[in-house]
Amino acid sequence: PNPTQSTLRHMCAISKDLLLKKNTLLIGERGCGKNTIVYELAHRINQPVSVLSMNEDTTTRDLTERLMLDDGRTVWVPSILVEAAKKGRWLVLDEIDRAPAGVLSGLNNLLQFRTMTLPDGDVFEVHEDFRVIATMNPPTSAYAGSELSSELEDRFMVHYVDYLPEEEEIEFLSSIGGEVEIGLITRLVKAANKLRGAYKKGILPKPFSTRALVDVVEHMAAYPNDTVYGQLYRVFNL
Repeated sequence: PNPTQSTLRHMCAISKDLLLKKNTLLIGERGCGKNTIVYELAHRINQPVSVLSMNEDTTTRDLTERLMLDDGRTVWVPSILVEAAKKGRWLVLDEIDRAPAGVLSGLNNLLQFRTMTLPDGDVFEVHEDFRVIATMNPPTSAYAGSELSSELEDRFMVHYVDYLPEEEEIEFLSSIGGEVEIGLITRLVKAANKLRGAYKKGILPKPFSTRALVDVVEHMAAYPNDTVYGQLYRVFNL
């Protein structure tokens, strides 16, 4: 499907920062399309992308090395981050807010000076085309992550990503929904927006994401005789 107008606006704003060699941080609710924006932008300019998923178990060593199997032996090889920095790929630090603070502090030189120090003491400057794009959910109790330190956040240009406006979300889902009736898609989007409103008021513990709507519509397109309510319970299980 073609990008929506909101997606195109985000792509335009982010591309300006990337052209200036700025690090970018996308903040938005789960399943609102943060990664999709990055992948669509990269696809349009034929830019390779690597993804490093962050979580509570991420270590400082993970930033520079990773374990791989080689001929039945376990060996340490350069990390996804190091490979991206040397080869000029874009690096997506997915859910950066979930990584321990001590690990994130190890990114400071990379983000500020575009240099990296390897475990053997070797220091190198990153490739001209290398960029860092981080994503995170809002720092609320609904998510496992923590608020970034002001020192780290200052090294990013921040972009806030929200769910699509109602008309755009309907149009987007219709483009992937095949024979699914537009009336059903419209009712799904309106219901999702009501649930999102309840989430914002603290009534629900999580919002109904665009990603979940995509799952429902794709299923109904493939299996039109199934009940939509059954699919809603599967993707939005409280």
